[in-house]
Amino acid sequence: NTKMKTCYHHTSFDTLKKIITNNGLTFRASRYSNYENEEYTWIKDKAYKVVKEICQEQAQPFDDDLMEFNPYIICFCEEGFSKYMWSNYADKNQGIQIEVNSDILLKYSLQNQNPDAFVKCAYLSEKERENNEHIKSAITKIYNTYQVSSNLQDDLLICASCIKQDIYRSEKEYRYMIPHYNQISISRIKNNEVVFSEEYEDEQDIQSLHGKKYYYINFPKEALVSINLGFDANKDRLETIRQHLINNDYNIGNISIKQIEEKLLK
Repeated sequence: NTKMKTCYHHTSFDTLKKIITNNGLTFRASRYSNYENEEYTWIKDKAYKVVKEICQEQAQPFDDDLMEFNPYIICFCEEGFSKYMWSNYADKNQGIQIEVNSDILLKYSLQNQNPDAFVKCAYLSEKERENNEHIKSAITKIYNTYQVSSNLQDDLLICASCIKQDIYRSEKEYRYMIPHYNQISISRIKNNEVVFSEEYEDEQDIQSLHGKKYYYINFPKEALVSINLGFDANKDRLETIRQHLINNDYNIGNISIKQIEEKLLK
């Protein structure tokens, strides 16, 4: 009997009601360029060149003029008892941790968009991030473990977006990525020739907040494994969580709801 693979999302108590909805687990994916600019610029300046090199080596097409690579990302963590994650992302131990079934997320990713991707991050030191051979090796390593689509360039860019700075290593992050959100293509044709072609984001599913863009995605309810409350939170909140799950038609017989013990964190 194989053990279920799970990962965790740490957040504040108030965010729980926005995630646990009647439609499923509603996570907010953040556009890649919302992140600290250093990470996004590094992809564009450094990793892009390496991706181009790999595509050329494998005689695969590389589109210099592709629509800006800017996927939407939801962050998860593989470690359930991380002192660092509870302190930094779960409202200083007063928030919550949502545990989800990784296999359901992976299966869901492959059925959606073109496809979505669920990938484990790799970490490189400052020095390694400046070295093309190290970047190439890290991208290749991620690529070899990741379910591929039919477009090598897209896949390699997804892998490159999962390389983080070494200082974040303790986050042990997994990224759920939506590389191809809905796009609307507008073309103008004159005498059977395309004279103008432009791709726009379909704003229907996108929300903007303080100039940043977010996309909402619903995972199936059965992906929810447990909800853990921070050790510094009021214990009464366990009942609020239980009630909220019942009100939104979750099968609470299959979901663990408990308060984490401080001694278990490491």
